[in-house]
Amino acid sequence: AGLDDAPPPATTCGMHLNRTLDGTWHGDLTLDPDDGETVDTALRQIIADDPLTDSDGTPIRTMAERRADALVDLCRRYLDHQPARTGRRQRPHINIVLPVAGLATGIGGRYLTSSGPVTPDRVRELCCDANIHRVLTDSHSIILDHSAAERTVPPALFHTLEVRDQHCRYPGCDRPPAWCDGHHVVHWIDDGPTILDNCVLLCRRHHRRCHEPGWQITLTPDGTLTITTATGITLVSHTPLRQLALSP
Repeated sequence: AGLDDAPPPATTCGMHLNRTLDGTWHGDLTLDPDDGETVDTALRQIIADDPLTDSDGTPIRTMAERRADALVDLCRRYLDHQPARTGRRQRPHINIVLPVAGLATGIGGRYLTSSGPVTPDRVRELCCDANIHRVLTDSHSIILDHSAAERTVPPALFHTLEVRDQHCRYPGCDRPPAWCDGHHVVHWIDDGPTILDNCVLLCRRHHRRCHEPGWQITLTPDGTLTITTATGITLVSHTPLRQLALSP
């Protein structure tokens, strides 16, 4: 047989993902045609309704950024609904270690698995809707006692948020509740109550944004959400039922 008759070389599938010194992750992915079509189709469906711009006028997101967010959303959805753990809204995502006083005073934490640093704003975002374990240590960091996990947004409240908000409440975003966190408008570490009037659904991307320095958010008893960006732009979002009542 001639060279033209030789079978094509087999595709070597694999994925490399590595943490860099500054805490970011870099990687590359190689898939065979079938698996590549599967991943591409899933990512395209997730980003199909993802707007290129936000209602606050932030720059257009690149396709690479949208695919990266979609991949993280897929992983989060698996972790939220994986069958190994029973119960509603199980989220075995990551573990953060920090002193409780640090959450109140703006001190960051560290990832349990890698001991990498976590910024104070990121810590407050993650603790907004999470499982919290209390671990009591002595002055030599010897563990003396620990408590059972407590859900900062319990299932009953999250279900009520699903009924009221129906999707991410950031103006212009309609990510469904399964892709959202329960955000404390006034953080519980700042004595914000875990009640409907102080919580709102936000998707992961917008939840992180609302915890960035300079952003402010308020929520009225009728569910009206007002967001002021770091640049002073004011955005308003009504609950779907309230929006329907306000429509002409």
